[in-house]
Amino acid sequence: MSSLFGRRAVVVGGGIGGLSVAGVLAGYFEQVDVLERDCLAASAESRPGTAQDRHPHGLLAGGLKALGEIFPGFERDLAEAGAVSVGVARDIRYERADVGILPKRDFGLTILCASRPLIEFVLRRRAMAIANIALRPGCRVTEIVPSHEAAHGGAV
Repeated sequence: MSSLFGRRAVVVGGGIGGLSVAGVLAGYFEQVDVLERDCLAASAESRPGTAQDRHPHGLLAGGLKALGEIFPGFERDLAEAGAVSVGVARDIRYERADVGILPKRDFGLTILCASRPLIEFVLRRRAMAIANIALRPGCRVTEIVPSHEAAHGGAV
């Protein structure tokens, strides 16, 4: 008996969430198509359809661990692409209105910081290295229409 759920899965959106989902689905479907509205550059560049991608992003330990489980070696690849390891409460200045600047401390915790375009670029490279994932940029999804088989309980 096959461990596949079906022939084809379609993911709407090629951002962090969509690429992560595609990485997981690749183990359960013959083909995974990722439909992305924006055209994608061959490097880490901002996309018009991505909110809040022009400021630093920090990947917390849980998110970094999850991405590493989906794409083994992701943390290494992200660091090699230019992400910076930052010590929590040591390298970041925290302020609160009621007490002012909080003292710096070394809690032994780090996060990996990078721009969102860089995180997505590394994820995109990892997803595209999986043979049964296809990224389809320039696709604007306007309606979800299930296949005849899926509508009647069959695998797609």
